[in-house]
Amino acid sequence: MTKPTDKELELLNILWDKGQATVKELHDELIKFKEVGYTTVLKFMQILTEKKMVVFFKDQKHHVYSPSVTREEVQKNYLQNMTRSLFKGSTFNLVLNALGNDHNINKADLESIKKIIENLDATSNA
Repeated sequence: MTKPTDKELELLNILWDKGQATVKELHDELIKFKEVGYTTVLKFMQILTEKKMVVFFKDQKHHVYSPSVTREEVQKNYLQNMTRSLFKGSTFNLVLNALGNDHNINKADLESIKKIIENLDATSNA
């Protein structure tokens, strides 16, 4: 899978949340928090289509885009690449950095993480 750029991820996040959208709808969402031109959004959607990360259909006179990759697929790909390149393949170092002292983690998330680790441990000992 081709890794999306940060700007492409912004658009994918909107599509993942909405399910589908026209360029105008994507542009309207983006300009709520940053200045971006309509034609820039259109160009990025064409690039995402070429990368096969979105698909579209024509609804009257508008192209309606939807993601062809899931958020989870992209997250997994990013984590695998980051683990390999930044942490020399060490999942331990990735998790250690993610949970390090300088990060605020709430108790509920910590409990969920503990349960996942317990389940992984039980599965590996079976």
